[in-house]
Amino acid sequence: MKKRIHGLEYNTDTAKEIIGTSWYGVSDNRYYEETLYRKRTGEFFIYGTGNAGSKYAEWLPDYQSYTSGEAIKPLTFNEAKEWYTELLNDGSGDEKEYRELFEPKDSPEKVSLTLSVSKRAKKGLLDLATKQGKSQSEIVERLILSEINS
Repeated sequence: MKKRIHGLEYNTDTAKEIIGTSWYGVSDNRYYEETLYRKRTGEFFIYGTGNAGSKYAEWLPDYQSYTSGEAIKPLTFNEAKEWYTELLNDGSGDEKEYRELFEPKDSPEKVSLTLSVSKRAKKGLLDLATKQGKSQSEIVERLILSEINS
């Protein structure tokens, strides 16, 4: 499924599938399943599908009834962490995968990153780097890590 929400595209074909789960039996009208995905840009989202009595049901006004449906729901980092934590509590999540996703280790390994910022932000970054005698990468990393730790 592919959907644009608030200007961002979410696509189950191109995002990485993390883990899925389901509730109720397939023959139960309330049955639904959800799968956690992560886009290559880092955003998490849930793709859900369910029967006519589930939270994913779609209303058919011409027939005055519900039918099975599907949806994509973007999640913040903390919402995705909470969703996965519930799976761990139910015994259906993977501890190692959880730690890799939500408890990253400090690592000296560097990765390349491509970002788009305003001209003003770029000039500010260059000024900060020059003033502090550090690379632009060091400035960005310090700002990100201080935000994470606050």
